Amino acid sequence: MCKDHRAQLQRKQHKYTDKNASWTKTTKDKWEYGYKAHISCDTETSLVLNYSFATAKEHDSLHFKDLTDSVSQSKYTLLDSAYDSEDIYNTILEKTSAIPVIDINPRRGRVVPMQNDNLTRWIMKNLRIRYASLYKKRWEVERVNSNMKSIFIFSFEYIYYVPHRHYEQAVGLKLLAHNLVTFANISVGLPKNRKLTSVTL
Repeated sequence: MCKDHRAQLQRKQHKYTDKNASWTKTTKDKWEYGYKAHISCDTETSLVLNYSFATAKEHDSLHFKDLTDSVSQSKYTLLDSAYDSEDIYNTILEKTSAIPVIDINPRRGRVVPMQNDNLTRWIMKNLRIRYASLYKKRWEVERVNSNMKSIFIFSFEYIYYVPHRHYEQAVGLKLLAHNLVTFANISVGLPKNRKLTSVTL
């Protein structure tokens, strides 16, 4: 994803050439242009289990089904408020053995259980409260995202204005590099989430 100041400049001047990419407005009220990688991650090891590639404007929840198989044997599935959906909750119960712990989106109403909540909504809210300390582990995926934005192998900055680039393959290679480094760190006793750095060959 291109940074906001660069994205705004290109947006005003119409100087972007990848017609398959798209615009989106972030939760921080900034415009970004490009693609998104939706990933599932093991919080204990930091290993990426699977990913789904999409244009920036596609909502995160639309791609949960692409990642369901990768978490089917998990004990818990920790999801942020972008996945606050009864459909996703039911999908987890039907297709995995995990307990769904989903952050409640305050834009959908009160985050605490209410008498007028339907049964599914009431359970979702109670699970979020019951596993509040466990939910903190969801930030492991944010550390992985931070690694993806590091300069290891190549930077994603500015690449989305260039046509005929294989971005999905590039994302896959970077995720593979992350997993290889993470696995190597674990094997030799180094921190699993050690930040990726550039190397000179």
